[in-house]
Amino acid sequence: MQHFINTSSRLDLAPVSELRRTTDGALISTLERGDTKPLIEAGWRAPEVFTAPGRDGRTPVWGVIHKPFAFDASKRYPVLEYIYAGPHASFVPKTFAAAHAMQAMAELGFVVVQMDGMGTSSRSKVFHDVAWKSIADAGFADRIAWHRAAAARFPWYDVTRLGIYGHSAGGQNSLGALLHHGDFYKAAVSSAGCHDNRMDKISWNEQWMGWPVGPEYEASSNVDHAAKLRGRLLLAVGSARQGRRSICWCCPGATTVTGATTGNANAPTSSCASCSASRRRIGIR
Repeated sequence: MQHFINTSSRLDLAPVSELRRTTDGALISTLERGDTKPLIEAGWRAPEVFTAPGRDGRTPVWGVIHKPFAFDASKRYPVLEYIYAGPHASFVPKTFAAAHAMQAMAELGFVVVQMDGMGTSSRSKVFHDVAWKSIADAGFADRIAWHRAAAARFPWYDVTRLGIYGHSAGGQNSLGALLHHGDFYKAAVSSAGCHDNRMDKISWNEQWMGWPVGPEYEASSNVDHAAKLRGRLLLAVGSARQGRRSICWCCPGATTVTGATTGNANAPTSSCASCSASRRRIGIR
C-alpha cells in the first residue's frame, strides 16, 4: 500500500481528510475539509476545553464546557455535570460533532460539563489504579477540584448550584455524588444505575472490584450507603420485558432497594426473578 487516507478532527475543528504517503506520512493532497461557517452563522458554538489539577495538585484533569448558545457572561449559570466513570475507558469527547446531548441540556439554561477523573483509563497506570476495588471513588476528588478551579476562573460558573446526572455506571456515580459528597453536589438524576456491584451483570464488576466478593463491594455499594443521602434525587430504571426475559442491563432490583433505603415512598419496584435472586444471595430483602 503506497498511500492511506487520514481523517482527523477536534472539538472545535471540523473533520479534515488527507491523502498521505505510507512510507513517511507526507501529505499528498487534502481531499476534503469540513466547513463550520453555516453552523457558526446559525449560532452554534463548539464546546470549550478546560483543564485543572486533580486531587494531588499536579495531575491535569481534562474536561469540556458546554454553554447555551445565547450565553450571557454577565449572568451566573447553574452547572450540570454529566458523569460516566467506568474504569474501562475514558469518556470526554475529543472529536468534532455538530450536535451533543450535553448541548441540548445547556439550552435549558445550564452550563453543562464533563471531565475524566482518576480511575478512568487511557492515561497512566497510576491514574487508572485509583478505581481498583473502589468504584465509589469515581474520581470525585478530581472532579470537585476541577469544578472549584472553573468557578475561580469564570464568574458565570455558579458551583453553588451544581447538579449531576448519569446512566448505567454513570447512574451509580451520580447517586454516589449525593451519598458521599452531598455537601458539594445539590441534586442528581440516576438512570439505570449499577447501584450494587454484587447484583450487576457478571464479569464487568469483577474486573475492577476483584474476586471473591469482599468488604470493598459493600464500601462501593449505593444500597449500603443510601441512608447518607443529601440533596434532591431522581431515580429512573427501565422494566421492559421481551417475551419472558426481563431486560436488566443494570439491575433494576438495586434501584428498587436503593430507593427504599433512602426512605422514598415512591421508589420503583421490580418483579425480575434474577434481581430477586441476587438480593437474596447478598442478604438484601
